[in-house]
Amino acid sequence: MKKGFTLIELLAVIIILGVIAVIAIPVISNVIEDSKKRAAEVSALNYIEAVNEHLSVYVLKTGGISDGTYTPDQIRTLLGEDKISSNEPSNKTTITIAGNKVTDYSIISENYIVTKENGKAKVATYAPPACQRQTGTEGTFNYGDLFVCDLGDEVDRNFYVFKIDDDTVDFISQKHIDGNYRYSQALTYFEDRNYDEKWPKAEKITLPSAKQFAVIVNQDSEWDPTISAGFKLNTNVASFRDSNGYSIFHWLYDYTNNCSTGCMYKGTEYGANYWLLEEKNSSDAWAVAQYGEVRTCSKSGCSGPIRPVVTVLKKEING
Repeated sequence: MKKGFTLIELLAVIIILGVIAVIAIPVISNVIEDSKKRAAEVSALNYIEAVNEHLSVYVLKTGGISDGTYTPDQIRTLLGEDKISSNEPSNKTTITIAGNKVTDYSIISENYIVTKENGKAKVATYAPPACQRQTGTEGTFNYGDLFVCDLGDEVDRNFYVFKIDDDTVDFISQKHIDGNYRYSQALTYFEDRNYDEKWPKAEKITLPSAKQFAVIVNQDSEWDPTISAGFKLNTNVASFRDSNGYSIFHWLYDYTNNCSTGCMYKGTEYGANYWLLEEKNSSDAWAVAQYGEVRTCSKSGCSGPIRPVVTVLKKEING
């Protein structure tokens, strides 16, 4: 007569398997990680080799290219090629060329960055910041400072500092991203299009706040959207004019279609007004006009483009 396993024997087997799993899983994970890093290194070195080969051919045809640091897009354009390698790296990659040869590199491919260190390739995991400073003083945040942000969709967009809190910064997009919509459509625009999935590095995505405009422009934290009057952002206010004749608040209404009176950049698409978050009453909501003014507009009669404000953690910001 055959005997089955006792409960103690089964428990012993389970414990042994658990111990094996505890030991084996980290080892397997390390092997997988090492193989991914090796693949990233091989891909990067293959790309460098391909660039050098194309440069050699280009030198014979034209005499070569100027020394400098280039992105993959710039290299393709300079060499007149649609593709340099079968596995092109991210355009956040930089390649330094001197004497028509690659002398240095920082190659980004998916979650890894391959750099040249002491003449050899070094591979590290790559976790880029959401936003990179372009203007202003490093380590401080001031209204209107320009940043380039990749919010998780591998597209660089320009944003200005709009609001500063203890752990986060709100950025307003330099340009409209879509238009034209009624106020009710604008309010649900980001939710309707799943922007929390499109821009995962943004803690929050919303329309700009008229109250924050009042704080920036008039230093008025008591401004009430239901009872207060609108206000100007443009050079009709003498103290708003800079030495070049632009409004110091031009960044809040630049790129609005047919913008005027102090704009630095005139828009050519979408509508003349873009919606703000708050409503004035049951009929009207706040918007920014192309001539640089925070004003009301009919919810049912006006159409305006979408200019997002995104909230980003300070730890995700470089600069």
